[in-house]
Amino acid sequence: MDPLETKLWFARSFLNMCTSEQAGWLSSEELTLCWVLHIERGCEALVQEELQELEGLLMESHKHRLGRLELYGMLAQSGHTYAKVADVPTNRARCVEVVGPFTARLSALVVQVALM
Repeated sequence: MDPLETKLWFARSFLNMCTSEQAGWLSSEELTLCWVLHIERGCEALVQEELQELEGLLMESHKHRLGRLELYGMLAQSGHTYAKVADVPTNRARCVEVVGPFTARLSALVVQVALM
């Protein structure tokens, strides 16, 4: 699997698990999905493709609207795995620049979109 397929698989599994009637967890509107985007200059087309795939994933689970979608913009792929989103080195200004055009579409699918 390529990295995008892996991210989509984990996100789909998370959404399916959390919205399962048997899970007994919080409602989907109380949940947050954190998504890291690599927003280097020259990679805008790849980011757009990734956001379109994410949008499709969120549309799949339209019966269980997600509460918050946090989009983290990272300038360089470090090869590190981060256990906490607070540890992800982000560039909010660049994230807003790249993700901005998708915000309205994503906002229609979740309660709140946050650009980090």
